[in-house]
Amino acid sequence: MDVSEVKSGGGSWWCRVWNGDEPKTDAKTVLSEINSAINGVFREIEAGKTTLLHKDLERLSDRGKRALSIVQRGLIGLGLIKIDQSKKCWWSNFSFGIYGDQTAGAIKILQDASGINRTEGKEGKKFGKETLSALTKALKAKAEGEDWREAVKAK
Repeated sequence: MDVSEVKSGGGSWWCRVWNGDEPKTDAKTVLSEINSAINGVFREIEAGKTTLLHKDLERLSDRGKRALSIVQRGLIGLGLIKIDQSKKCWWSNFSFGIYGDQTAGAIKILQDASGINRTEGKEGKKFGKETLSALTKALKAKAEGEDWREAVKAK
């Protein structure tokens, strides 16, 4: 098997060797990771001390990249980042931890559904306190089998 087969998912063992284990995208797991005291970045976002910014605005620290990869897994679980998870090694074709246009587009959808894009969003290129709150509400609703869009709808 050559490297191109591995990159395209030619074998699950080889895929894990090259790309690590398949990331969890279910709402309950992602919500648990956001709420974990281990990831201080989310506590800093909640307190309004920091934000995650699109790559065109600022490079993320390693801590920021790890936090963003959790956000991205949540967005995949909500169906906002479109990836066919039925394909072998699907995660090898996505840039986790990079705040690019695909992630910004998904965040913009979440922000628009929550009515916060005008106040915080910058067209999905800024992930701050209000966006974290919306993501947390959406993941909680999804984990409970409810419609996440209704849960985050601006009232």
